[in-house]
Amino acid sequence: MKITSATNNLIKYFSRLQDKKVRDEEQLFILEDEDLIKIAMKKNIVKSYLFYGDLPDYDYTNVDMIEVTPEIIRKISFLTTPRKSLCICHYLKNQDIIGSSIVALDGIQDPGNGGTIARSALAFNFSGLLISNNSFDQYNDKFIRATKGSLFDLPIVRVDLASAIKDYMKLGYRIVAAEITPNAVMIKKYKPIGKYILVLGSEGQGLSKEIRDLCDVSVYIPQSNLVESLNVGVAASICMYELTRGD
Repeated sequence: MKITSATNNLIKYFSRLQDKKVRDEEQLFILEDEDLIKIAMKKNIVKSYLFYGDLPDYDYTNVDMIEVTPEIIRKISFLTTPRKSLCICHYLKNQDIIGSSIVALDGIQDPGNGGTIARSALAFNFSGLLISNNSFDQYNDKFIRATKGSLFDLPIVRVDLASAIKDYMKLGYRIVAAEITPNAVMIKKYKPIGKYILVLGSEGQGLSKEIRDLCDVSVYIPQSNLVESLNVGVAASICMYELTRGD
């Protein structure tokens, strides 16, 4: 198929996927990075591939191939300088997150930080990522690009975080808050026993009271007085490393 008009109804439909509400309704998202597109092709979640110029060497089985113009790519793309192709993907299937260690995010707004946390969670063998309903959208373009592909291998689920944590507690999980409190334990001195969930809040607000009240223990990262706080993506990565490193 070839489309040359940016006012084509299908192109209008795809461009509406820049809106989270539309993405959620249609269960579709826009993917632009070529390396990520390769992974998405292998995962069989690509619905349509839009391109101009030479066609990359992909397996296009069950994918709608649509040749377009640079103008059309610009209309759909999130990028200031779009690439020569992009694709429309189906949402990933939600998976039950089961394992000895899980990360949970409470009210974290920045999708770039979320992507960093997802990459670190996969690197340090965490079983999945729980995202509160008031956190960033996991199909936000900035989050997708920041994950560098980890979103395809790490189960990521949006939840009512308090309810989810209570359910995990019934399964024997301890809840570890990454937050400075009067009784907080230095992260290097805390070694979790059994299953646990590491919970992080936003840099500005920290954990909500509802989530904080569910936590069994708080841990903190010692740092210089010259720095008010660490970036939450950095802090999460340090905590995950310390909690999983062998002595």
